[in-house]
Amino acid sequence: MLPKKVKQIIEIEILNQVKKKNDLDLKQKMIEQGLYSVEEINKIFSDYDFKDEINECFKLINLEGRDPFYEFYSQISFPPMGKGEELFTLDQILENYQSQNWLNLFPERVALKEKYPHAGERYLQITSIEGGGSYFYDKETDYVYDVDWGREEDMITGKLKPWFTSFYDFLEWYYSDEDA
Repeated sequence: MLPKKVKQIIEIEILNQVKKKNDLDLKQKMIEQGLYSVEEINKIFSDYDFKDEINECFKLINLEGRDPFYEFYSQISFPPMGKGEELFTLDQILENYQSQNWLNLFPERVALKEKYPHAGERYLQITSIEGGGSYFYDKETDYVYDVDWGREEDMITGKLKPWFTSFYDFLEWYYSDEDA
């Protein structure tokens, strides 16, 4: 079960999707701009079910039916901004998982990858590392870590304590109105 605030965000996204599908003015503007054909516009506004694609993503990252990580990412396409770093989309998480970007980004990470060959399969990077750190989700424990650049080995070895002991608690904080 997701936090109440997250459920409200998901309800708003669903309402926006319904409005978009029924927005004749938007369809007309798109036709007038000539950027899309009528067939493409109809496809954009169709009731296309992304559930198969979402389930395939979860299968590829070995996280089928996991709550609340699964519940959150199976219902929200573009996570709205909360506190801290902007959360990756499920597609971005999958891309980083498949490339193990956080382990391959710089040559000094090669030794880390060789020393801990399964780290890239266990930890999902859920935000960019551009700000000097990143949030990581541990698939085995449901923990969320706030990892500064260069402290990835501390996370892998358990020297770095989890920031949140569940993804639910992380979401509750991330979307709360209260200060950290």
